[in-house]
Amino acid sequence: MGRRGPIRQSIGLKVLNGTAHKIKGQASPQPPPIAPKCPAWLPAAAKRKWRELVPELEQTGCFARIDGEAFGMLLLHWHLAVEAQKILGAEGLMTVDERGLPRKHPAGQVLKEHSTAFKGYLTEFGLSPAARARLTLTAASDEGGEMEDLLSRAKARRRHSED
Repeated sequence: MGRRGPIRQSIGLKVLNGTAHKIKGQASPQPPPIAPKCPAWLPAAAKRKWRELVPELEQTGCFARIDGEAFGMLLLHWHLAVEAQKILGAEGLMTVDERGLPRKHPAGQVLKEHSTAFKGYLTEFGLSPAARARLTLTAASDEGGEMEDLLSRAKARRRHSED
């Protein structure tokens, strides 16, 4: 069953709207934010996507070595969905079966399955807009912290733009 209630507004939107306030949360275990190595079993296109996305994830501080295999699966499902789409683009949505009757192309089901799996991994990594909106930030160990800096900079920019 899905989450109940309205989707939470992301912190970024709250800051931009001026409705953000100090966020309090419970501490959760956080592994050291060290980028994992790209799994050798990934196809070449997925490895290129790895090299493109990992630096951005690394900057968030939310990506750790233990996330490597799961992120590899995310990229594998992405790759397989793209390959299925290429087949559908070349051969069309319909095919003819052994009796000469038209039917859906099997690559359509492959696309659907891998797109669904990809979406699940995106949610786990907070990589879709809706998933990012549901993320809960935990309070930093120091009371000032980066969140306070972010909020104060956003407020200063707002004041500056209003002038």
